[in-house]
Amino acid sequence: MSKTKTSQNRPDQPFQTDRTTDHILCETRHFNAQGDFTHRTLNINSAHLKVALRRIIGEYPGVAFRTENVRLQAPYRCLFHYLEELRGELEGRRGRRKVGGEMGVAAGKVGGMSDGEEERKGEKAQELESESIEHLAFLVEFIEEEFKDVIFETRNYLPEGLIPYERYDTPFHTSLLYQRHASTKR
Repeated sequence: MSKTKTSQNRPDQPFQTDRTTDHILCETRHFNAQGDFTHRTLNINSAHLKVALRRIIGEYPGVAFRTENVRLQAPYRCLFHYLEELRGELEGRRGRRKVGGEMGVAAGKVGGMSDGEEERKGEKAQELESESIEHLAFLVEFIEEEFKDVIFETRNYLPEGLIPYERYDTPFHTSLLYQRHASTKR
């Protein structure tokens, strides 16, 4: 599976989704009939990422992670708001893989499988876990690149109690904003 694909969606050209599904992520730039850029969308095609996002994010306003086709509209704040959790998941998986690799595969036959079947099953599981880690690492890198200015400004301004007006909502998780607003006496 390729890492990313950027495609152009123009009204005068039919959009073909079948060629984009072999990529981990597919970002599409949309244009109107005059050829002016209108917006960007991100399709998450990796089954590994879909499972991880369903488990880590679950529900997010305006985004359905439980559907077969996961499509986000830029800016991808929901990914940014869960960046720390995604980093934690990535490090946890890397740690489990390292420990598993040092300990080796547990001995003993499972369900009457031959040694060769067990070995192939173990290799396939390790291959899937490696692929999952690769996809998750790519997503984390994508988010960090997409939000590098926000990350810099947040690290620079927030310790001083400042935030640029243009980005006042980006660094904060929506549930935090809602809880603060809901608890404010009117």
